[in-house]
Amino acid sequence: MSKTESRRAIPRKFGVALAVVALLIGAVGSAYAMHADGVFQLDGNTDPAIHPANVTGDDWDQLDDGAGDPNNDDGALVSSFITDPLSQTVDQIYTGGSTKDDLDTTGWRHTAGSVPDKDNIEHAFAAMYNTCDDGADTGTDPDTCLYFGLDRFARNGDAQVGFWFFKNSMTPLANGTFASPHSIGDILVLSNFTNGGVVGTIQVYKWVGTGGDTNGTLDLLAAEGECATTNEDPLLHDSCGESNIAQIQSAWTYDAKSISGTNNPMPQGSFYEGGINLNTLGLAGTCIASFIAETRSSQSVDAVLKDFAYGEFNVCSANIQVGLDGTNRVGTPHTVTGHVNVVQAGVSTNAPDGTTINFTKVSGPGNLSASSCVTSGGTGSCTVTLTSSVTGVTVIHASSDVSVGNTTFHVETNGSSPNSDDLQKTWVDAKIGIAGTDTDGIGETHTFTVTVEKDTGTGSFVAASGVDVDVTLDNASGADYDILAGTTCDVVGSGDTFDHAGTDTNASGQCVVNFTSASAGTVTGSATASVSITGLANPIVVTTDDTGSTGDAVKTFLDGTLVWHKVDQDGAPLGGATFEVCRTQNLNTSTNPDSYDNITPVCVSVTDNSAPDANPADGEFLLEDLILGTYTVRETAAPAGYHIDNPNAVSAGSHTVLDTSLEIVTPFVNSRLFRLIVLTCDDVSDELVVSAVTLDGSGLDTIGAVPAGLVAKGVTEADLCGLGGASYGDLPADTYDPSVQIPK
Repeated sequence: MSKTESRRAIPRKFGVALAVVALLIGAVGSAYAMHADGVFQLDGNTDPAIHPANVTGDDWDQLDDGAGDPNNDDGALVSSFITDPLSQTVDQIYTGGSTKDDLDTTGWRHTAGSVPDKDNIEHAFAAMYNTCDDGADTGTDPDTCLYFGLDRFARNGDAQVGFWFFKNSMTPLANGTFASPHSIGDILVLSNFTNGGVVGTIQVYKWVGTGGDTNGTLDLLAAEGECATTNEDPLLHDSCGESNIAQIQSAWTYDAKSISGTNNPMPQGSFYEGGINLNTLGLAGTCIASFIAETRSSQSVDAVLKDFAYGEFNVCSANIQVGLDGTNRVGTPHTVTGHVNVVQAGVSTNAPDGTTINFTKVSGPGNLSASSCVTSGGTGSCTVTLTSSVTGVTVIHASSDVSVGNTTFHVETNGSSPNSDDLQKTWVDAKIGIAGTDTDGIGETHTFTVTVEKDTGTGSFVAASGVDVDVTLDNASGADYDILAGTTCDVVGSGDTFDHAGTDTNASGQCVVNFTSASAGTVTGSATASVSITGLANPIVVTTDDTGSTGDAVKTFLDGTLVWHKVDQDGAPLGGATFEVCRTQNLNTSTNPDSYDNITPVCVSVTDNSAPDANPADGEFLLEDLILGTYTVRETAAPAGYHIDNPNAVSAGSHTVLDTSLEIVTPFVNSRLFRLIVLTCDDVSDELVVSAVTLDGSGLDTIGAVPAGLVAKGVTEADLCGLGGASYGDLPADTYDPSVQIPK
């Protein structure tokens, strides 16, 4: 059984009785065929004003609005009209040795360039009707028919043309490849015709991939000829082609190489059109997503391909999107939404429930909660969750196999419209630190330095400049901070005496708080900031107690003490003395823990048992709440009846943050102001008499003569005895018992 005998015929538009053919050829000078129901005209003509008598139905002028776009107010289920550039710098042409019809499109290549003028396509067009009737009542009507055509820049030579109808979108990509591989059931139509307009053959193939009767990849379904001149029963024909056998007027802007001007009629053999009946070829229900019109070096399926024009042709198709791209802080879950659409008869709807969408992490950090999900609720969508604990950019690819009609489409997020690109999720982070935990003396200037950093998805933290930072200071254990000049952070708290409205972080992502305390205790600093990152809907709020941040900073302020002792000549505690205490250096821990700055001495007078002496015991001195530094102590006034044994200042030493207590261990000593000199005089002669005097058991002889120094000055014994004194002249010898009151 022949191929034409094994299937129903293309509708009568592709074949008519020979008498009618002859009549119409004579009327219009062109071959044509027609459907019995007048769906579409295949008459080798585009002129809307010239249609043969009794020939009805749409023509290409109705599918084009005059600007190269489909009008779609016709009866076509789907139509497409493509204007292909003539410029060799813009026109995309086939290139490469694997760009052949019997090879998979994965090896096809294209580039911008030029082809012979007779192979240079200006326009390509296609339409599908599901209202055509073969008139033979050989099956369920109506049938589905594909119509297609093109025009050429020049007609100087015979032409070999082809038309591919793909199940998948075959978009030419910027890298010189095509978007999809072949699908089983893709349709190829090849035809050749002369520059006189005579169509020699038209062949219809189906892509089978392997085991085909033509070069292993294709099956030949039909091999026929011109629409108007077939010598077989037109009801048995599944395909035919037609070209203009005379010059015709174009229904759209057309440039002919052989005619001057920019909008020309079409010379003989410049225009080609054809059609096939999908039902009678066993291709009913085939879903078509795109088409390519091509010119060739010959009609062979392994011929070198020349020019091409690509068009979308969404009879039925599917597409997939994955979203949403965006930016998240690490640790924040992101919802990955996959969505699949199906297109039937040019109408897009959500994929049916139960469609599986697969997700693959192409690159980057993080993990998906699942590798797939299933659509439900009529939405065509389903979701999985993506999370990451580290920064970076995660790329998620989505794919699905979805059935449309009797065809299963494999769709992927390859960026080929209407499929989306892969999802790109950027993971970012921010952190804040506060440095300055230390121990200083009261009154010292201390600095807390706050550093804010951000990672914009690169994997590295960088300074976050221009960020407003709030620092909270809290006093404890007696400290009372004061904010000092140079503070650039905003400070929140109490106890400060400085206007602490700061500025934003500098180019290093830092701001500072300068402060001191006049009393001992601790000051705790914590910081918070809101960090904005491009692409992030809301700023990241960071605090110093966040995981990954530094924690709070604590400044400990220390004061010092000074102790010394006062005794008499016998080592007994002696109260009542007055001292001058001077601080001659300040401890400065900013350079090192044992660094001191010389200062103009700061002195205070301290009297025993009076403020600021904090020890109530006689002769015990204690000064508290001292600024850490180097101190000296000097006695300035002794108690009544005593004199200062050591009038020079005594160094008390220097405080450190490790030893804040100073003590002068060696006591200050005062001796009594008393010395007893006894002169024994003869009351009669006023002469000195040597006698023994005992005082508290200590015996001394009295002076028996005037000392030489006084003699030299003319002092006599009578002068000394004339000083007066107590006389006991009538008492017996050895009975003198004087009593002496010693001053305290």
